[in-house]
Amino acid sequence: MEKYVNCLINLKLASIKRNELDNLTFNQLQKVLYNTKWRLYIPDSLSVIASDIESLTVEEIVDYLTSSDDLLEKSVEEFKKELEVLGYEKE
Repeated sequence: MEKYVNCLINLKLASIKRNELDNLTFNQLQKVLYNTKWRLYIPDSLSVIASDIESLTVEEIVDYLTSSDDLLEKSVEEFKKELEVLGYEKE
């Protein structure tokens, strides 16, 4: 079942990347699904899973990703790398 879910996620990802969010990753999209649509449980039916994935909007994805800790964590890591490039050493 997991390979079918991953295939459906990849199809949605390709569609979103082609039309709107070209930097979106599989892991980000998967995290959005598991933390919004399937927060309480993952449906047993592949057709329900497919419907959940298809109905996911770009707005929902952006809202989740911009409100999650991932964005802050990534920003902090990028800032640390920039400091290292400028000559500041890690502590």
